[in-house]
Amino acid sequence: MNTAGLRVATCGRPYVPEWFLRECRERGILCVYGSDAHRPEHVGAGWEWYEEMMAGEPSRGEDGNA
Repeated sequence: MNTAGLRVATCGRPYVPEWFLRECRERGILCVYGSDAHRPEHVGAGWEWYEEMMAGEPSRGEDGNA
């Protein structure tokens, strides 16, 4: 699960659709978090979003689209 898109102004969302994560969670499929950091200050970016998604909590902009 690459969250780098959350910090990219022209993207604003992760590089995996939220519907896909929901399906994985519902089917018990394990996912792996990655911030795709290229700078030290980006390490861990998007972790809160990922944690909420995997816990089944709604997130910002959740519309099922990629």
